[in-house]
Amino acid sequence: MDAKAVPHRQVALEFASSTAPEKKKARKFRDSLSAVELADDGQTLFVGVDETVNSTPSIERLSRTGDRYAEHEPLPVAELLTLPNATPQKGRVGEIDIEGLAVCGSFLWVVGSHSSARKKPNGRSVEEGLKRLARVELGDNRLLLGRIPLASSPRGATLVEHDGRNRSARLADDLRDLLREDPLLGPFVGSYETASGHRVTIPGKDNGFDIEGLIVTPGAADTNRVFLGLRGPVLRGWATIVEIALAPADRPSQLVLGRLERGKARYRKHLLRLDGLGIRDLRADGNDVLILAGPTMTLDGEVAIYRWVGGLDVAKEDTLTDLEPGRLERVLTLPHGRGEDHPEGFTRLPSGEILVVYDAPADARRVGEHGVLADVFAWRG
Repeated sequence: MDAKAVPHRQVALEFASSTAPEKKKARKFRDSLSAVELADDGQTLFVGVDETVNSTPSIERLSRTGDRYAEHEPLPVAELLTLPNATPQKGRVGEIDIEGLAVCGSFLWVVGSHSSARKKPNGRSVEEGLKRLARVELGDNRLLLGRIPLASSPRGATLVEHDGRNRSARLADDLRDLLREDPLLGPFVGSYETASGHRVTIPGKDNGFDIEGLIVTPGAADTNRVFLGLRGPVLRGWATIVEIALAPADRPSQLVLGRLERGKARYRKHLLRLDGLGIRDLRADGNDVLILAGPTMTLDGEVAIYRWVGGLDVAKEDTLTDLEPGRLERVLTLPHGRGEDHPEGFTRLPSGEILVVYDAPADARRVGEHGVLADVFAWRG
């Protein structure tokens, strides 16, 4: 049943200030929240941001302190696993564009958007604005998919490169290569050459390939089943979840693409009709999949949470699922702003409530110099 969502309370997330060089201090963690995940039964909150705020990309760790999450500690990703490109440019390492976080067993998994980005016009002149619109770039770090060991600390769960038994690892393959011959997704991961000579794909905000949701579950043998929710492309109103299997490589710091169910398919596509919306985040709920869905392009539009019943236990084949009660249904319609307050990430609290974080927070959501309010919805499923 669809329900108009009104948050019954809010939770403050208190971030630290940036430690980037002086001229770069305008960026703040709270302005670009994109993913959240809980550990320690809700005592620790890991947060992803879609820009590099300090001089290097980080995963933000917050501890529950009374009725808020505070004691912010940025955990530099380059100190936890090997980035595709850790070379700073103009004082910063290229952004990962973190769009998904997921705990599975003793690891926190992280995924970058894998999407190209088109420059915004800067308003100086029509000529310069058009040149900027023609610039499309794909940073290497956006192609990250990996896992980082969880470890205990005096303040709760934290992240380490290795704990003596587990070590961090990232996918050594280019996920897009797996999909290049796919009849549906292939055209969106195929690259083209820009005027500057760079090989890029259709930008994410142009309905291009853009990962914005992550679920990881145990698979057969030593593999993990990984579900990747795509903000784009949306194909005639249908959104896509790509399911893959990842296995340890010969090198302990790497993962490789495996095969699903006894060595057959290397990936599966699950197409879901979400009222024309793209996927902005995913969350496992037992065998069900909760989907945060919103506009695939740069629009102020409807945002909702859907439930895909039994989505983690579907038939071992591609699926095409229409909206119908009992299979795929809208369960919550979320508030959103105009030019601000865009729901970007969500998680389930131990109470069963849903916590939602917003990109481009409205002034009313900002707390002090660096804090921001997340919404908590009382829906319990």
